[in-house]
Formats: sequence, C-alpha cells, structure tokens
Amino acid sequence: MTSLLLAQSLPEGALGGAFVVKETKTEVELVLRFDQEEVVAAPTLPEDSSAMVAFRAPLKLGAAVTLFDGKGVVVGVGRPRFVFRFSCENDGGRRAQAEAHVTVKKSVLSRPLVFQPRAAGIAALAVVGKPKSLAALQGAASGIVFLSIDVERDGKVDARLSGWEDEAMNCEQETGKALSVNLEARGELRRLRCCGP
Repeated sequence: MTSLLLAQSLPEGALGGAFVVKETKTEVELVLRFDQEEVVAAPTLPEDSSAMVAFRAPLKLGAAVTLFDGKGVVVGVGRPRFVFRFSCENDGGRRAQAEAHVTVKKSVLSRPLVFQPRAAGIAALAVVGKPKSLAALQGAASGIVFLSIDVERDGKVDARLSGWEDEAMNCEQETGKALSVNLEARGELRRLRCCGP
C-alpha cells in the first residue's frame, strides 16, 4: 500500500496555478491547483457521489513550488501538502485536481500579487521544481489573457493563464459571468477552474 501512495505524485516540471483566496495587511492565503493530467498515477475517484465529493488522497511532491507572474519569480512556497481531490462533474466528465493551501507573508513577495476576482482569484503560475520542455507559445490565446509568462527567461512567452466567459462557469459568482481559468503551455490546454453545467 505504501508503494502505491508513493507512486501517486505531482512530479518535477508540473505546471498549475495559484489563486488568492484571502488577503490581510500582512499575508496572502493561496490555493495551488494542478490539473489531473499533471499528476502521476492519479488515484481513481470513487463511483459513489457522496464519497467522491469527500475524496482526498495524499500526493508526493517532486520538488519545491515556485510562483511566477508576468515579470518573473514572485515567491517560493516550499513543499506544501498536496491532496488529489474531486473538482467537478459536467459535460466533459468528472475532473479532479491536485490542491494545496499556503499562506505567504507579503514581506517575502518580490512584488504584490495581482489577482482576477472574476476568475477565482488567479494570480500566478505555479511550477514544481524546474519546468521541462517548455517552448514558446504559438497562436492566439484562448480568450482573455490574465498572465503571459516567460518561465525560461529567454524573451519568449512559454506559458499563459487565460479564460473566457462561460455560462457553465457561473459557479457561485454573485455578479456578472465568472471566467474560466486555463493554463496554456507545452502545446496543451489545462483547465484550472472547473465548474458544473
């Protein structure tokens, strides 16, 4: 059983997003989210809906996590405790994410985090260790661009956080349409904010 748990991991090179959930004068509370496709040997979600919603499986973390905004590194957040959990069920099927909660003192940030309230507070790209095989992005963004990031510091955008207004993304949004949150990198698009229809 132990070897199975060790196989379930968020490996070095995984890419995700950092969302601001609370801010005080001195600290910012973040939730880090990585799509299920970034998880090695992702656990299977239970079939029973109540068990599925309550499901939490611990994940091994491949390296420390660093946050990037459009200007570069904002802060390192170490090795927070990640769990693999159900995120939503919609027409695209059941989705799950690796998730961790961290609190960071504002005094250690390179610069203040700028977040998007209509997009669940997305504020930064989260990278586990060193990113692997990132190439410059080709083509237009998928909607509204929140952040364009040059992770490899070669003058070319190689990751982008973006989204669009979507009727199915209204998730508890009190006013106006909520925005989806997508991560574009490595020729792939990962959804970081997933809501039901």
